[in-house]
Order: sequence, then structure tokens, then C-alpha cells
Amino acid sequence: MLVSRPQLAALREAERTSKELRALGVGNQCLIINGIFETHCAEDATSQAMQRHGHEALDAAKEFIGSVPSSIVPLRPINILGLGGLRVLLYGDRESALPTKTGSDWTPPAMESLEALVADIEPFAWVINQSLLNSGSCDPLLQRREEAEHRYLREVVEMHSNRTAWLPWQPEELVGPDALARLAASTLHPALS
Repeated sequence: MLVSRPQLAALREAERTSKELRALGVGNQCLIINGIFETHCAEDATSQAMQRHGHEALDAAKEFIGSVPSSIVPLRPINILGLGGLRVLLYGDRESALPTKTGSDWTPPAMESLEALVADIEPFAWVINQSLLNSGSCDPLLQRREEAEHRYLREVVEMHSNRTAWLPWQPEELVGPDALARLAASTLHPALS
């Protein structure tokens, strides 16, 4: 199963991975395109650009998408993280519908938590990219995503970093060294000011 966002760079990577898997003899593949966005706010530049990006990426990758069984999952108002997020994705709010046991007695070997593995790594700074904070979107789904973003932004600022930069959602997909140079030359905003 290949999972991609409806973004040109992500779909290109999914296609590259698909070709590599086929070269290794793995032909039983399917593609899940996660997070396609549709808006009904005609006057909202952010939501219109986000919708346009998704459709342009799908159109550019239509040959690849048509070459494997594919499914599209709409953008949700929250990020799908962990088992709880998977339950919401598969079963809506009926979390108890997802079985908690797999029927196997196998237990994975004990491993250090991610927090323990990275506890001694001190990043120079965190850059929060493509944030919907203060986007002013009239789209209800984007408004809910912006509200959900606050928790993660606050956690980074208050618990994980002495230096944080915030970059608002960009109306154009930034890909390649030239786009990175333009982004680096732009003004960074302090997070959660």
C-alpha cells in the first residue's frame, strides 16, 4: 500500500517507490491519496489555492494513479495520528468498533521510545511550515484544522524549542532549490505571537 498526499512532489515519490517495488517483484500495490480538499468558499484565496493544488497534482499524476488501484480520502479537520486517529478515519467517532486485538499472541520486541532515542538531541530551531494559523479562511474544515494546529504549535513553542519560526501556508507548492532560496529570503514570523 502506497500512501500519498495530493501534492505533486509526494505523488512523484509514490510513483518512484511503486517502480522500485515492481522492479523487486512486488506488483500487488494500491495507492491511497490522503487529504484531498474540496471547498465551497469561492472568495477564500487559501481554500481555493489548496483545492487547486490538489486537483493539479492529481491531474499531473493521472497516468500513475490510473496504473494502480487507487482510493482518495478527503482531508479531515484533524491530523490522523496514531491508533486513535486511525479509528476515527476508519470508523468515524465509533472508536470501539475497531478491534483492539489482532488474534495473534506475538509481541514485538521491546524498543526504546522515540522520546528516549531523541532526548539528547537539541535542535537549533524548529520551523513550523505550511501553518494555517491566522489564515483567515472561511472554509469550516480549514478553520477546524487551524484550531487543531494550536495544540501542536503551543507544544513546540513551550516544550521543545527555544527558537521557533512560523511559516504560513503558501499558495504555491514550494519544490526545489530555487523555491527554498525564495523561502529562506522571506520573513519568518515568530510562532504564536
